[in-house]
Amino acid sequence: MPGSLPLPVSSSADRLRGSSIAGHRLRLTSLSGKSDISHPLLFARARTTNLAVLILSTICCLSLYLNLRSIFSISSFRSQLDFRHSEPPFSPFRTHPVSPSFSQFTRLVIVPGHAIYIGANPALHDPLDPKEWILEPYQARHPPSSIGAFIKHIQTAANTVSSDPSALLVYSGGQTRPQANQSTEAGSYSRLANQMGLHDKFSLGALQATTEDFALDSWTNLIYSVARFKEYTGSYPKQITVIGHAVKAKRFNELHRKAMKWPEERFKYIGIDPIDLNQFASTSTTKEISDLKDIESSMIQGEKKVYLEFEKDLYGCNLSLMEKRKKRNGFRRFHPYLISNPDIRGLLDWCPINGIDEYEGTLPWA
Repeated sequence: MPGSLPLPVSSSADRLRGSSIAGHRLRLTSLSGKSDISHPLLFARARTTNLAVLILSTICCLSLYLNLRSIFSISSFRSQLDFRHSEPPFSPFRTHPVSPSFSQFTRLVIVPGHAIYIGANPALHDPLDPKEWILEPYQARHPPSSIGAFIKHIQTAANTVSSDPSALLVYSGGQTRPQANQSTEAGSYSRLANQMGLHDKFSLGALQATTEDFALDSWTNLIYSVARFKEYTGSYPKQITVIGHAVKAKRFNELHRKAMKWPEERFKYIGIDPIDLNQFASTSTTKEISDLKDIESSMIQGEKKVYLEFEKDLYGCNLSLMEKRKKRNGFRRFHPYLISNPDIRGLLDWCPINGIDEYEGTLPWA
């Protein structure tokens, strides 16, 4: 057309750019189908891929897990470290009432249990009646002598403590008889002594006697009673007196005392025989006297056997002695003395492989 300007000429670059944009343009049709929307940005290249996002997320989660695990592991380790190297964990002594009078106790008097008394009242029922006791078969062969010895042990201990304000009486013995309805030897002895009024003579009354309810043999009668003394008074005894069968005196003096490194000059054993032939001679038949002699002989032979077992296994933690403990622990009890007595924890856990190596650690009394 004359007088009109010529159309601008597009460069090749412009043409390429236009065609490129046009080629990547998306035509979206609305639901009504009336209009098309062109949106080229929807087809722009993404700067991150799904794989990269997944990798980064995994790394973050792993890092978080490792950090949390490290924090809790350190906390657990510190708590274990505190348990091993602190004073009794959880401070069980916090529940103990303050009693200055207990500081007067320096002498430990031990009565090892040998049976369980189940009687209700000595005033109504004769404590010498075998129906009032749970006895072992060998004890039941002649109940008057066996039970008579148990009562003498209790009476002798009570007389000893009543004449010495510095003495604390500890009855020792655990739940060794399943048929006793979970009563302990120690608890039954203490109950009988109370019923007989024996504790009334003490300067502190019933508080001058306590029980050790976990022992399963003569070694644990001794060492657990020492630990119980510490629980009760806050300190270890300076003197120990044990009252039991005379036939066991050698075992306590030569083996158990040695195993715990207790000084000989501060240890005393008072032996009372379960059988006194002179006592029964005037009231027993010839056959009964013969039976008593057989029982006495059996006890002596039995003690020789046990002595040899402890001689080869000082701490009773191997072979037949450990099996005896397991047999007597039908109620599956655990003693608390590893917590309440950290100063002798090593001794309580000591179990040499050869059975005879003595404990090498330091002890409060040695």
